[in-house]
Amino acid sequence: MAMGILFCTTNLVFSQQNIAQNLLDVINSNQSRNFKNFISKNVDYQNNDQLFGRWEIMLKNTHKRYGRLSLLSAEITPNRALVIYCKSDQPDAYFQWVKIKMQYGDQQKFIRAKSEWVFDPEVKVPAGKVSIELLTQLTKEYVTQMASSNRFSGTVLLAREGKILYDGAFGWADKDAKKPMRKDTKLNLASTTKIFTGIAISQLVQQGKLTYDTQVGEILPYFKNKGSKSRISIHQLLTHTSGLGDFWSKFDVSPREKILSCQDYFDLVKNDALLFEPGKGKRYSNVGFIVLGLIIEKITGKDYKEYVKENIFSPAGMKNTDFYSLKNLPENIAHGYYFKWRGSRHRISNHDHKPIHGSPQGGVYSTLYDLLNFQKALNEYKILDKKYVELMTSPKVELYPGFQYGYSFQCPLVNGKRYIGHDGGSPGISAEFRMFPEDKLTLIVLSNFDMGADELAEFVTMLISR
Repeated sequence: MAMGILFCTTNLVFSQQNIAQNLLDVINSNQSRNFKNFISKNVDYQNNDQLFGRWEIMLKNTHKRYGRLSLLSAEITPNRALVIYCKSDQPDAYFQWVKIKMQYGDQQKFIRAKSEWVFDPEVKVPAGKVSIELLTQLTKEYVTQMASSNRFSGTVLLAREGKILYDGAFGWADKDAKKPMRKDTKLNLASTTKIFTGIAISQLVQQGKLTYDTQVGEILPYFKNKGSKSRISIHQLLTHTSGLGDFWSKFDVSPREKILSCQDYFDLVKNDALLFEPGKGKRYSNVGFIVLGLIIEKITGKDYKEYVKENIFSPAGMKNTDFYSLKNLPENIAHGYYFKWRGSRHRISNHDHKPIHGSPQGGVYSTLYDLLNFQKALNEYKILDKKYVELMTSPKVELYPGFQYGYSFQCPLVNGKRYIGHDGGSPGISAEFRMFPEDKLTLIVLSNFDMGADELAEFVTMLISR
C-alpha cells in the first residue's frame, strides 16, 4: 500500500520528528477535508485529478488498515526520503508496527510514498541467513513476545524433516472457564480445511473416477443444462477460477441449525449468477469447495465428512482431527475470541457466529501433532501418489499479484523460495500450515484469535527465505 503526505515549505522547516508527527496527525484525523488540504499543499500531483484521488484513497486506506498511529522514530535518508516508524494503537490492526517511506521530489513536495508493516522491534534479528538453531530461538522469542502483548493465543510447532524443533502453547483455550491452551489443544483450521477437500478430489482422479477437466454438469444433476455453470471444471473449482462466489452474507441471515450438509450450503446460493465466465477470471470461492464436496459425495456415495475421515485423517494418523459439532464439542478444544468493534480493547466469543460444524470449505478442528502427521503422510505418499502430490502443490494460477495457487494448495515464492500449504481465517480463528521443501521445514501455527497466526507465520517465513 502506498500512502502519505506532510507539510513542508522552503520558508518553514520542521524537524524530522515534527514532520513525521504532522503526517500521523493527518492520517489519524481520518477527515477528507484534511487529506485534500494537505495533498493540495504538499504533494506534487501534477494537476492530475486522478492522481490526487489516488493519494486520498491511500490515506484513507492507511487509517482503515492500521487505525491511529503513534510515532516511534523518523529519519531523513541520504537520497532525501523521510522514513517513519510508528505503531498502531488498535489491537485489531493486522500488524502493529508500520514503516512509512516518503520520497521528496525536486519541488520540495512528495512524489511517491509507501507503507508496509514491519515486525516487532523488540525481537532483535541479525542480518543475513539464520541457522536452524537461531531460527528456532527467534521463533520462540517472537511468539513469546506476541503472547505477552496479547497478540497471540494458540499453539505453534516448527519441525525439520518431521522432527520437532520447537512447540509451544500460549493463552487460554477457554478463558471463561480458565482453561489454558495446551500443546495438544484442538483448534479450528478454517480454510486450511480446503487442502483435505482437494486431496479427496485428487484421490478420485488417481482412481480414474474423475479428471481435472471433468465438468460439473457431467456429475451433478443440478448443473446439467445450466449454461456456463454446467461447464465449470474440477480444475477451475480447485483454483478459484470457476466464477462461483461466496455464501457468508446469506449464511449470516439464515438459521444456522438448518445449514448442516454440503447441499444445505449450496442451496443458499445455487440460483446466484456467476461472477464471471468459468476460466475467465479469478476470485477466491468458498462455494467452489462446497461444490467439490458435493462431487465427492456423488461419486463415493458417502457423506463428505465421513469420506475425508476414512481416506485422509485415518491413514495419516490424525486421531484428534474431526468436524466436531458445535453442539457437542469435546474436551480440550479452543474457543475463539475476536474484537467485535474496531478499536475495542476486549475480545468476545465467536460462538454465535460459527457454523454448527465444518464443511468442505473450512471448519475442521485439528492439533499441531495431527497436522505434523499429515505433513509426513503427504510427503511419504501414504494418502496420495507422488505424481498427484506434485501436481497439487505446483502453481496453476496467480490468485493474487505475486501469489501462486495450485490445486487447493497455496504455493507462493518468497525471495525465491517456495512454501506450500494453506492459511485459514475467520472471527476468532486463524491458522497457518506451511511446508518449506527446500529447507525440509514445516511451520504450523494455530490461534483462537483472528489473525493471531499470520504475523508469526510471516516472521518465520521471512527468516527461512533469506
